[in-house]
Amino acid sequence: MRRTLFLVGLSLLLLAGCEGSDEKGYKVAMLVMPDGHYGYGFPIGGVAAFSLEDGVISPGGIGYDINCGVRMLATNLQADEVTGKLRPLTDGLYDAVPSGLGSKSRLRYSDAELREVCVDGAKWAVEKGFGFEQDLQHMEEYGAIAGADPDKISERARKRGRPQLGTLGSGNHFLEISRVKEVYDEEVAGRFGLCEPGQVTVMVHCGSRGLGYQVADDYIKVMLDASQKYGIELPDKELACAPLASPEAEDYVAAMYCAVNYAFANRQFITHWVREVFRKHIPDAQMKLVYDAFTEPEPHYAQACPASLLKPIEVYPIAENKDPEAIFDIADAGVTRSGKTVEVKMAAVRSTLWPTSFEVNRGDTVKIHITNIEQTTDELHGLGINGYDINVVVDPGETKHVTFVADKPGVFAYYCTNFCSALHQEMQGYMLIR
Repeated sequence: MRRTLFLVGLSLLLLAGCEGSDEKGYKVAMLVMPDGHYGYGFPIGGVAAFSLEDGVISPGGIGYDINCGVRMLATNLQADEVTGKLRPLTDGLYDAVPSGLGSKSRLRYSDAELREVCVDGAKWAVEKGFGFEQDLQHMEEYGAIAGADPDKISERARKRGRPQLGTLGSGNHFLEISRVKEVYDEEVAGRFGLCEPGQVTVMVHCGSRGLGYQVADDYIKVMLDASQKYGIELPDKELACAPLASPEAEDYVAAMYCAVNYAFANRQFITHWVREVFRKHIPDAQMKLVYDAFTEPEPHYAQACPASLLKPIEVYPIAENKDPEAIFDIADAGVTRSGKTVEVKMAAVRSTLWPTSFEVNRGDTVKIHITNIEQTTDELHGLGINGYDINVVVDPGETKHVTFVADKPGVFAYYCTNFCSALHQEMQGYMLIR
């Protein structure tokens, strides 16, 4: 039977309109995206669907960093116009955009104005001179989702949010100067203002900061009581939930929408300061918002099937890995050279990438063979190399390969892209190109 579902991942409301749910209506379909990994109770990258009539909503499923989204700005600049000014641009961005753990806002505003931000989102920032009306046309929900009620968020949430509006934060949040590497569809890319390889873009990734975290924390406690009240058994306390039609759920949605709008405003302030920095160093710089994305309910068709039929591979047994470049002991990690070809056999295991550093010469062809020697379910690792557009995910027991030409001299960081480096400051190394 075909069923119309609303599927939502990462950071917004989990809703569904469907038939044939189980007796409590809170497990109709569950999906995990290819980049899924551990979260609190619910995996990051997880997607779930629930019945509108008798389904539930879970703050832990939606997440702590509500509306943790990414926006992209397209410039009228080419990479060669920016390369020589990267240092002053980078220094200027660090000065203009507060970042890091405990960073404080440059803004000064009242609690009453914070309540307005929670309702009006990015529109509030634009009306105060931080951006353009056109920006709102390139945001989901035009930068403010309807239904937010500041009375439903706690004083502590507002207290945490006030000093953090217009800040990037820490963890995996980033502000990145990028360039278009390749255009696959010129017509579609042109509609977004992305015209040719080498065009400079800027990406901003952040969310609702301490305000969103506190909303989630507050309502997980509310939902723990609600779960008992409505007789819902929980496999994990972080998945505390309440029926969609309950007053607890309605209050949470109104509070959660406040965090959604706060995050829209947060990214808008940062965008304004990014534009100021670029114009200071490159007066002719123009920066148009391409898109500001967050996750919201949308209809899909799905076919339900018993979970027992799904048998995903969780761990690749070492005995079955026949890759000739695979290694399963850190003692076997190392670097070999043959002419202008350098091969790196790398092992990934918490909490190190072995080898932790290596050197090559400019013009060398570098081949990295990375094996995740973990044998524990969900112990994913990855490999990213700054400056070389390399990002691979390696499942437990799996071997992956990357090849590139070391054409830029300098020191380049490589790191685990599966949060080991971002959250724990682990699994990082350095490649020196002479």
